[in-house]
Amino acid sequence: MRMRLLSRLVGMQVRVLFAELKKGSTDSIMCCLFYCRLPIIFESIDLMETSESTGPCSLYILYSEEADRYNAGISRDPYRRLVFHNSMERGFTSRYRPWKLLYVKEYPSRIEAQRAEKKVKSWKSRKMTEKVIKGELSV
Repeated sequence: MRMRLLSRLVGMQVRVLFAELKKGSTDSIMCCLFYCRLPIIFESIDLMETSESTGPCSLYILYSEEADRYNAGISRDPYRRLVFHNSMERGFTSRYRPWKLLYVKEYPSRIEAQRAEKKVKSWKSRKMTEKVIKGELSV
């Protein structure tokens, strides 16, 4: 249960998890997560602020020069997500490394960021994606 909750908070699969409740508090967790041997430390995650629909969330667009491909996604921390895409062992993005972060736009909620991501992915158009990156088109 705790592992599934933290996996949802971080927005990706949890490989190894060490979690311990902070002394004197039931709504904060001190944890250290390891993704593909890459430690990322999260201190004092407030469980009250981690609802899927609250808080800002960003749309990001990655680019792989090697494959000449774009990939769009959403995350509360796109820079941490970029590190994950460049280090994970399997999956779509592992085939086209290294990725560069070309575009980030923050939305007030995860729901709005998901709508923007769906819009970008529904175009299935390289030209439209490039227009978004250049600022010629707003999502």
